[in-house]
Amino acid sequence: MVDLWAPTDGTPRRIDVIRIEPRANSVPLGTIALATDRPFIAAFVELRDALARWPWMVPCISLALDERHLADVARLTFRHGERLAICTSASERTPTPRDLLNAVLARPKPSAETLARFVATRIAGLNLEDALHEQFSLAIGEIPPHTTSRATASRRFSAAGLLRAQDWRAVARLVHELGENSRSAAHGGRAAEARSILSPAGHRARRKYLGLAIEALERLIGWEAVLEHVLRRHGYVELAGERERQREKN
Repeated sequence: MVDLWAPTDGTPRRIDVIRIEPRANSVPLGTIALATDRPFIAAFVELRDALARWPWMVPCISLALDERHLADVARLTFRHGERLAICTSASERTPTPRDLLNAVLARPKPSAETLARFVATRIAGLNLEDALHEQFSLAIGEIPPHTTSRATASRRFSAAGLLRAQDWRAVARLVHELGENSRSAAHGGRAAEARSILSPAGHRARRKYLGLAIEALERLIGWEAVLEHVLRRHGYVELAGERERQREKN
């Protein structure tokens, strides 16, 4: 079974998560999908099905303290292992909302490949995974799998939507800055809202690509929610769906 936990306003300047039931076939951005089934394969099947329905959710499993040694095995076994949040708690109790939130904040920053795969899955009809992988790699300091000329990259992105190569690089840098702040907040015992303390470049990217106030950004728990918001705001999800429908007609 998968429990869904969605962000909500807690006390002033504090974000919490509450358990929800999905309505209207949708869940809010920033929702955490928690699987507690055993064996792990059963939990992974539940998470796989949940992500197929709502790809922007954060997958999470709960481990008792005496199961912590299984965390690496879980990440290697699960298809979306780099996205997996591992929540550990005493075996006699279930995770608290704060346990879940800290588990998500403590995740490793996503690789360029993971970011590109997520976006490409959401806008499959636009065929941009290779181009995005290259731009995200350049943005976050990884070696790109291949290189193309600026002119070629510009043509590919211009044909697919509003955002250009430099825009996607800025989005990747924003995601990584938020990820770095999240890990610092989780490991340093600071409030989750510390992830929103951005550099000047980060604030410019927040305003341009997200169009969100800091308080709204804080409720986008997980980098998946940030990217999903970018895709929706700039019309990519709708555009990809329209192109897929046209392809099916032809």
